[in-house]
Amino acid sequence: MFNINFPKAVIFDMDGIIFDTEAIARRLWQEVFVQYGSSYTDEDYLKVIGRDMAATKQILLDDYGSELPIDEMFDVQDKMWQEETSKDAPPLKSGVFDILDYLSDRDIPCALGSSTYFDEVSQRLERSHLRHYFSVVVGGDCVTHAKPSPDIFLRCLEGLQAQNPQLKAEDCLVIEDSRNGLKAANNARIPAVMIPDLITPEDVDDDIDFVVFPSLVDLKNCLQQLSV
Repeated sequence: MFNINFPKAVIFDMDGIIFDTEAIARRLWQEVFVQYGSSYTDEDYLKVIGRDMAATKQILLDDYGSELPIDEMFDVQDKMWQEETSKDAPPLKSGVFDILDYLSDRDIPCALGSSTYFDEVSQRLERSHLRHYFSVVVGGDCVTHAKPSPDIFLRCLEGLQAQNPQLKAEDCLVIEDSRNGLKAANNARIPAVMIPDLITPEDVDDDIDFVVFPSLVDLKNCLQQLSV
């Protein structure tokens, strides 16, 4: 555990932090498994939160067997996702505009680092009128290794350092909701905050270092106190 300091830059995860999408994705995957004559537990879904597509496919094959028609199931789930979100952008998590406006008003640069592919990330941000808050956006297909490897957050850091060459990893703050994301932040040596979504703090490995806040609003309130 560490004491949180006021950051010079903030790196956000997307699903479960910006958008309230994890519960939607879990429900759709469970519906897909039913279509294929199987079931997908909440516990098994927790394993893939924060992972990219390739890692998720491998986890599902390991858990359910190599005969699983994984590519076909991904296509079905993607079609269901597009139908679910075609009319409206995915719902936002509570406090998103509060903390983004707060950081913007104080000229604290923000990056977004997600295991979701870049085009999907960009589309969601544009549809939700959030793109202008982030000077750096990195998707899972922008790096060789996705979370829990540090690559996504290190690429975010590189982008932020292009704007401020004096910026160091310890000057930043990562906001995450998943075990894999928190581990990626630790691997990048960037302080991390957890805003719990489907995963609770008790689900996170003991050797991962992070501070917990119940919501983005609570984190914003803490940052306000630190800035006094």
